[in-house]
Amino acid sequence: MDLPQADYTDTTSDPLELVEAILTDEGLTFERTPDGEVLFSLAGLWKSHDMWFSCRPEGECLQLCSSLDLRFDPAKVAPIHQLLSLVNQRVWFGHFE
Repeated sequence: MDLPQADYTDTTSDPLELVEAILTDEGLTFERTPDGEVLFSLAGLWKSHDMWFSCRPEGECLQLCSSLDLRFDPAKVAPIHQLLSLVNQRVWFGHFE
């Protein structure tokens, strides 16, 4: 099944303007910070997920970040850090902090 796709060929060379155009088309509200990041939230089943895009021209990349609101037993902090370390070793692109 093919999904309809918007035509974004008339956008400028600023990748964040393209992100803003897509968020606008999806009906999502967003905010552009003085640092040039685009902040937005997505509603999930249990909570809203705060996300943001930033552009790193020196690396020619568009970075997507998402905050995770994880709650767990403080006694399990060390094993969770060990698990994230193992996951980060196997992630091809990106990382968990």
